[in-house]
This record gives sequence, C-alpha cells and structure tokens, in this order.
Amino acid sequence: MIQRIQSLFLFFAAVTGIFAFFVPYWTYAGIDFTYTFTTLGVKLTDGSLQSVSISTIPVMVLLALHVALDFTSIFYFKNRTIQLKINSFNMFLTLMIIGTVFLWVPYMIKESVVAEENWGFGLLFPVISFVFLLLANKFIRKDEKLVKAADRLR
Repeated sequence: MIQRIQSLFLFFAAVTGIFAFFVPYWTYAGIDFTYTFTTLGVKLTDGSLQSVSISTIPVMVLLALHVALDFTSIFYFKNRTIQLKINSFNMFLTLMIIGTVFLWVPYMIKESVVAEENWGFGLLFPVISFVFLLLANKFIRKDEKLVKAADRLR
C-alpha cells in the first residue's frame, strides 16, 4: 500500500498538512508589537498587549479535514476510483485553504490591527500539498489505465 508512488505522494501531502499547523503564515509588525498568525491561533510574540479577536477555527477545521482525507485516501489503494474522488475533493479543499489563508486572514487582521505584514514560510505548505495531490492523481490514473489494459488482454 505505501510502496506505491501515489501513496507516497499522499503521505507527503499529509505531512505537509501537518507541518502547516505549526509554521507561521503571516507576521504583523506594528510600532510596539508583533503578531504571528499560525493555524493554531494568532500569537503576540513581543510588545505591548493589544486585543485581537481573530478566530482561526475555519483554517484549522479545513486543514484537519485535509490531513484526515489524505490518510483516508492512502488506505483506499484497492479502489482507485474512490481514491480519485477523495483526492479530487481534497484538492478542492486545499484550494479553499489557500483562498482562506491568502484572502480572508489578511483582511481580518488588517481590520483589527494597523501593522506591516510579512509573509511566512507556512504559506508554501498548502501549495506544496496541492502539488503532491496532483501528482498522486496522475499516478492513480496511470494505474487505472494499466489495469484496464490488462483486463482487455484477458
């Protein structure tokens, strides 16, 4: 199951999803404060305390569902059509994560804090995960064609 190349790509997509929980997406630096946005929350890393009420629950739920679907898809190696459907939905979910992180989060923070924003390394993880899902789908389709060709020869 894990020795198939698409299973490895799905595993790597899940690992990048897990890394995305802990790596900061954005850093907002003001005059006397610095906020760091991760999936687990918005943290005040240094400076005076300002009240910021930004919920990261939508990003957290989407990312947790993404990782769960990655691991679920690995174990559907015997049924490639279901595996393709799960991966297609997971790719849509990953696009929702990317859209949420790129569009919704900066908008929410800019409304509550006047600060300079800096991109973090965590923005790459959903994109890398999406690429791994694309590669997994490519190899699942390749296996499906191979099996159908072998069935025709019988």
